[in-house]
Amino acid sequence: MFDNDHTAFDDTTTYPNSSFTGAKVFEFATSDTATTDTVLGIKVKYNTINNVGDIVFDSDHTSGTFTYKSGTTTVTKNLAEGHLHYTTGRSTHNSRSAWIKRTAESKQRVIRTFIVDETEKQVFPIDFYKDSADLTDLEVSVSVNGLRKTLTTDYTIETGTKNKFVKFKKALEVDDQIRLAGYSSTDKVADKGIYEIPENLATNSLNEQLGTFTFGQILNHVRDIFDKNQDVTGAIPGVSNLRDKPDARLKGGSIHQHEGPLLPALFNIIDQDANFVTSIDYVSPEYEK
Repeated sequence: MFDNDHTAFDDTTTYPNSSFTGAKVFEFATSDTATTDTVLGIKVKYNTINNVGDIVFDSDHTSGTFTYKSGTTTVTKNLAEGHLHYTTGRSTHNSRSAWIKRTAESKQRVIRTFIVDETEKQVFPIDFYKDSADLTDLEVSVSVNGLRKTLTTDYTIETGTKNKFVKFKKALEVDDQIRLAGYSSTDKVADKGIYEIPENLATNSLNEQLGTFTFGQILNHVRDIFDKNQDVTGAIPGVSNLRDKPDARLKGGSIHQHEGPLLPALFNIIDQDANFVTSIDYVSPEYEK
C-alpha cells in the first residue's frame, strides 16, 4: 500500500521501523473460539443472529493500522489513508482505494405494488408518474414474488395514450405480487405508490468507516446492484452476466459511505434542543437588541 506521494508504507526512509507487512484487503474473519472449517482449514468467524450463523469477512484496507517511528515517537497510521497500486504495465499502474466513487448521485425511487387478481393478469400501468407515456428519463425495475424480471425476456414496456405499461410475456397467477420500482425527475402522483427510503438514511446512516462485513450484507449489496441494473441478466445468487458488467457497481449496492449523510441534518431539524431553524429564528432578532 502507498500514501498520497506513492511512497510504500514499508519504506524505511519515510516510515522508519514500520510494522507494515502488507494488506490482505479482503479476507475471512477468524475467531479463536470458532471450530476449524473442514474446507478452508481456518477458524472462520460467524455472526450469529437468531441462531442463524452468517460468515464474517474483514477488510484491513479500511480498518487496519500500522506503526512507525517519527523521532522518538511511535505514530499509528490508518491503512485507509493509503491506496493500492493496480499494475497495468511494467512501469505503470492505477491507484485504487477500497471504495469506488459513483458517477451519479443516488436516486429515490417510487415503489408501486399490485396483487394479481382475475381482472388482470398481464398488463399493469406505470401510473405513479403523471403522463408516463411522455417521460424520457423513466427507469423501471420489475419483480414478481420477490424475483426481479428481465426486460424483453419476461416483460416489455408498452406505451399507451397517457401512461406506459408493463406487459408480461405470460399471464401471471392470481395472488402473485408485482413490485414496480421506478424513477423519473418528475413529481410522483399523489396516492400512487410510495417513495423508498433514501440510501443515505437506509444504509450506513451514521456514515461509519466500514471494515467488517457478513455474507448476508454482501449478498444484499449484490442483489441491490442487480435490482438497479436492467442490463444485468440471470439470477442472484446464481448464473448471471454480472462479471461482464463491471460498471454495474456504480449504480446500486447497499454497502456505502456517503458524501452527504442525512442523519445529522435530520437531527438539527427535528430535535427540540438542537433545532437549526428554531435557533436561526431566535438569534435573528437578538442582533437588533
